[in-house]
Amino acid sequence: METLALPRLVHDGDAGFQHVLRARKTVREFKASPLNLDCVSHLLFAAQGEIGERRTAPSAGAFYPVQLWLCARAVSGLDAGVYAYGPAGRTLTSVRAGDVTGALCDAALEDQPWIGDAAAVIAILADVGAVCEQFREQPPEGERGRRYADMEAGACAQNIYLQCAADGIGGVLVAGFNDAEIKSALGSPDNLEPMILFCVGHPGD
Repeated sequence: METLALPRLVHDGDAGFQHVLRARKTVREFKASPLNLDCVSHLLFAAQGEIGERRTAPSAGAFYPVQLWLCARAVSGLDAGVYAYGPAGRTLTSVRAGDVTGALCDAALEDQPWIGDAAAVIAILADVGAVCEQFREQPPEGERGRRYADMEAGACAQNIYLQCAADGIGGVLVAGFNDAEIKSALGSPDNLEPMILFCVGHPGD
């Protein structure tokens, strides 16, 4: 079997997408300083912004079962609370008042203090039942849709990681948590399953 060596990557110093890929990393320590609302807006748009009839993250059949809920703890110009993100108008709709990041931290599997230390947590939720119904005729019947929901949630999370790298923000993806406790903390409806928590903030020293 022959092995082909690929050309070396060409990138232009500190500019371009290659730089963002190289800068992407997981950050688990955050400063106490708040994020500004513009930064949060960038992250939400990167994850699921609407551009015409499509969004920044792909979705099987353009079904879009994924939703983003922002859990703000320290965001300038925004009261602490839980907000549902509306991609069409780039809006935040209040769902629950007050800081819930402590409750999210308590719902984590093992000790993950960065959830409570983050300036904000972006909860990536999905209507898994609806997407399974949408693709119920695809084998394995009734289960294919869950894979699509997982793929879409992962694409949203990667976009957040890359926007964090571009803006110099720290971030860490969390998937180890008690689903029922997360839903209770968020106040989310039964049809939405928590897929990923993405903690963001200014990187610690």
